Amino acid sequence: MIILQSGIIEQFKEEEYDKSIEWHKNAEKKRLKFINDYPLDELRNMSLDEYTLKTNGFCHRIQYDLKDMASMGNVYPDAFGVYLTKDKSTPSLSKTYAKLYGEDYDAAFGVIKDDIVKLIEDIKNENYKAFDSNRLNSKFKFRLIITYVPGIIVPVIAKSTLKDYCERVGVVFDKNRSAILQNLALKEWKDAVPDISYWSNEVLMSFCEWLRSNEKKIDGSALQKESYTRKAKDVSEKIDNLNLVGEDRIAVVKTRVNQGVFKDRLLSRYKSCCLCNISNKDFLIASHIKPWSKSEYDERLDVDNGLLLCPNHDKLFDRGYITFDDNGQIIISEKLDRLNRLFMNITPEMTIELTSGNKKYLTYHRENVFNAS
Repeated sequence: MIILQSGIIEQFKEEEYDKSIEWHKNAEKKRLKFINDYPLDELRNMSLDEYTLKTNGFCHRIQYDLKDMASMGNVYPDAFGVYLTKDKSTPSLSKTYAKLYGEDYDAAFGVIKDDIVKLIEDIKNENYKAFDSNRLNSKFKFRLIITYVPGIIVPVIAKSTLKDYCERVGVVFDKNRSAILQNLALKEWKDAVPDISYWSNEVLMSFCEWLRSNEKKIDGSALQKESYTRKAKDVSEKIDNLNLVGEDRIAVVKTRVNQGVFKDRLLSRYKSCCLCNISNKDFLIASHIKPWSKSEYDERLDVDNGLLLCPNHDKLFDRGYITFDDNGQIIISEKLDRLNRLFMNITPEMTIELTSGNKKYLTYHRENVFNAS
């Protein structure tokens, strides 16, 4: 049964939220102890014995000591690339590394350590394409990321579990999509819902587990819309109480919007001004495409109703001196003369990347804001 009400969130908060926080605090203590014992900058110095040791080695501890963060399930020893056979004395390689190095265990182990460090560094630099090209086992890669780069992804390791989580909250699961990109889509859904955007990824995992254990599902899009509406109403009521009009009211709206989840989502989407390379978030503005005053409550915090712009380009867009067609090509008002185009860093060749959701708002902007001032 699909539950559309946000009451499901309140039920989770009442029944499980505090327990979830405590659970993950304990898991975090174990994670910190592990990375203190195995700091990233010393992993390449690790010996093969230390890596493969049955009870106190790197592989055994990362699988079992950290299982409360997210279970790796029943993985075979070859998931770690190199491992000891049953007699606990003879090393063996997974098929991937055996193809490359035969029985040269020392050479293979050196490369395995390099692959571990490179994976972690790539993910820290948000190079997510490197996940699939890295030779390590997928479950092992997820465990390494959750351990060494906390907060980047939702702590879930098995793709089947990730699929279930996505379906529980109404996030589209594409079986042909990279597992890490699908994981990030789940995180982005959470970040897009003001009611739960403050949750850690670990709490989101607990929420999905709670839904699964109770055989519940929610409509993520409906929850998102409901959350937008509630948050926008709250902001509007606070602004109304200030009894401001005109430019003063517009300025307060801009300030409030740029202090919340709307700007955070635009920063996550664009990283820099849509038209130039300014990336310092202090100089970037969450600019509405369809103005706040003309938007329905659920539109006001919809990230598709926003562009991330520097102050100059925000002002031009806000005042209708520029707009964009459905391909993202800039349209410049004839009211903006050549000299001011130069000073404001505007050229006819400029384009922006659009989502399908942007287009309906840009239609409004072209028809009602562009050239209207």
